[in-house]
Amino acid sequence: MHRALRHLRANLVAYLALFVALGGTSYAAASLPRNSVGATQLRSNAVTSSKVKNRSLTTSDLSPKAITSLRGKAGAPGTAGAAGAPGAIGTEGPAGPQGAAGPQGAAGSQGPKGDRGDAGVTVAGWAGSVGAGPLPSDGIVSDLARTHAQSSSGVLTLPVESRVYVDGAVNVGNTSASAPSRAGCTVRRSDSGGSDLLYDVTQQVAVNLPAGDVVTSGDGFVVESMALTGSVLLPAGTYNIGIACTNMASGSGTVLLNGAAMNVLAVPAAS
Repeated sequence: MHRALRHLRANLVAYLALFVALGGTSYAAASLPRNSVGATQLRSNAVTSSKVKNRSLTTSDLSPKAITSLRGKAGAPGTAGAAGAPGAIGTEGPAGPQGAAGPQGAAGSQGPKGDRGDAGVTVAGWAGSVGAGPLPSDGIVSDLARTHAQSSSGVLTLPVESRVYVDGAVNVGNTSASAPSRAGCTVRRSDSGGSDLLYDVTQQVAVNLPAGDVVTSGDGFVVESMALTGSVLLPAGTYNIGIACTNMASGSGTVLLNGAAMNVLAVPAAS
């Protein structure tokens, strides 16, 4: 008995293998342990569609080629989406280089001639004194108002505010054979509507007159010239313009007038 048991134990695995072989595949499949069948145990093409559980496969179980073959035809295009909000306005870029000048346009038609204004008015006058003699008691050697029996154009009438220009000259002499003298002259103007020369237009110009002896002059008479020029701005009105001279060395030699003349020109200040 004991010998039979030892024999059975020693050959148990062989008896099981013989039993499985004799019992067929149905018994072997029913008796296989869990997770004991793998790719090695399966024959080629052994797994068919009927052996696969429906909806159990995923794309991870398929090859890329199989996945590509599953794509259907492209559907119709969808409706356009709503327009997006406008973007922010960008900063202004640097100015480009200046373009070339365009051709000159045709000249326009000449406009109507305007009325001549007061700025176009020019007023002129002149006055003169001739002959030699002593200085007048009031010193006026030439003026526009003819108040001293001189040749003249008459007073200066300004229709508008004007700049008055004066250009004059005076010749004076000294006949004293022993004493020198000195004479000074200036341009003056009156108030509007008056004839008295009350206001200086230029600074005084002076000359020295040496003694008129024979050694100095040859004929006992020394003559010197003075040029007087200047301007003044005057409002509209009527004015007398003149030259006044004086003996600046009283008590010395005698100052004589040898001639005086002037020209006056007025130009409107707006011109």
